[in-house]
Amino acid sequence: MSFNHFFDHRNPKHTHEVLTLTQVSTHIQAVNPKFWEILQSIPEWETMPVLLARYPYGAKLSEQGQFQLNFLGTPTPIKDARIPPLIKTLFQYPWEGIPTGMVLSHMIESVIESDPDAPPTTRAHHHPGDVFSIATLFEPVLNAKPQGLHTIYSGHRNLISLTPLNDMQFGLRLATYYGFRPCYPKNLSAQHTLWQSIGTHAEHTEHWYSTCLFFSAKLIDRLRHTPNALLYSLKQEQERTTFLRHQELYQRLWHDFIDQTLKPTHPNLRIAEVTYTLLMAAVGETPGFAPATQDLAGPIAEITTALAEHYKLRYHFPILMQSQFYQNKTPLYLSLQYPICSQNPLFSSGPQQTLIELHEIKKLLEKFLSLCLSPRKSNPFDKTLFQEKLAQTQWDFYHPHAEDNAEISSDLEALFEEDTRFQGAEALYPDRGLSYPTRSVFLYGVIRVKPKSESHSKR
Repeated sequence: MSFNHFFDHRNPKHTHEVLTLTQVSTHIQAVNPKFWEILQSIPEWETMPVLLARYPYGAKLSEQGQFQLNFLGTPTPIKDARIPPLIKTLFQYPWEGIPTGMVLSHMIESVIESDPDAPPTTRAHHHPGDVFSIATLFEPVLNAKPQGLHTIYSGHRNLISLTPLNDMQFGLRLATYYGFRPCYPKNLSAQHTLWQSIGTHAEHTEHWYSTCLFFSAKLIDRLRHTPNALLYSLKQEQERTTFLRHQELYQRLWHDFIDQTLKPTHPNLRIAEVTYTLLMAAVGETPGFAPATQDLAGPIAEITTALAEHYKLRYHFPILMQSQFYQNKTPLYLSLQYPICSQNPLFSSGPQQTLIELHEIKKLLEKFLSLCLSPRKSNPFDKTLFQEKLAQTQWDFYHPHAEDNAEISSDLEALFEEDTRFQGAEALYPDRGLSYPTRSVFLYGVIRVKPKSESHSKR
């Protein structure tokens, strides 16, 4: 969907426009026709003001809970003196967090950045048509506190390359081609700066932007008094909290299981936390990683081209991974070396130690599953959503040093070959003699979560 009739695509400082619902009606209807019907039920909807804003890849829509615009190409809090009076008047919210709005193109990611040396914790993704901050409609006006430590990025903040990118000669060649300051990522999280630089200096494709529509204070007030809007919001919150409403019970049962199974030592507690993370991944509450194959997540095509053609990867395909929540359709990957989970339990460790931990994690997981999926009448998990989702899931464990171990697989080539999403990079560069990055640090202790196969079910 193009927004060139609103923005001058040649001017990166042209980032926002104050419009009316009438002017963006086609775009809203295209991504969320149901919510568009609700908006049309509001009195005088045609003249309701909205703010159409675009953000380049990696720009922040909010930082530490405070809403900001990419004003003239610079992240600027909404209450800053540089923000035009018209915007301040129309969007004078009593809170500092991001207001109710919706994504019109590409996507945004909400994360928590509490430790500068640790990967940010992915909390939510919003795609075209998604209405965000919808709970704001239910909050009292006086409850005007910032939304904690949440920072919202344009595109995926947790986007990583499986191939190391710390070669100084190659990095200098890439920076020289694009015309930005050389960047040599020392770890996976630091790669984000490199992706931002490539996206900003894109040559092969149009500059990547996520486009969002923010509702004015007047429109939000009207939505608060529109029954259909409140019902829509309630249903959205109900779907979002389906598991959370029973999470306290599941956690209590889990802790009872751990108390009866493990001695309360630090290594054991670490194993228990990682195992619980795998369970939460299976029910869609904890994120992992999946191959990044589309520009929805960011300027993926541009970055892939940059790594292959200008960084000039010599041995491995340019494989990018993005944060994702499991939906019981395609595999999800969790690495002991790179945690992006809500409690950050997956602390990295040495290769041999990780292999030992994988064995312990697998053993504990299987013991819990035998309890949770037991047909016995006294099973507290019986007929719960938790049990239903775990019964549909299988977990496969990989480590390059596992050798021929029956419990842990070392066949990382098979991991890549069995997931067709990885094969896009191979199709782009079939004649270069490149291989999959099977020795990536990400794979030194990786667990694949996927729908249970028939053969696995019969074991």
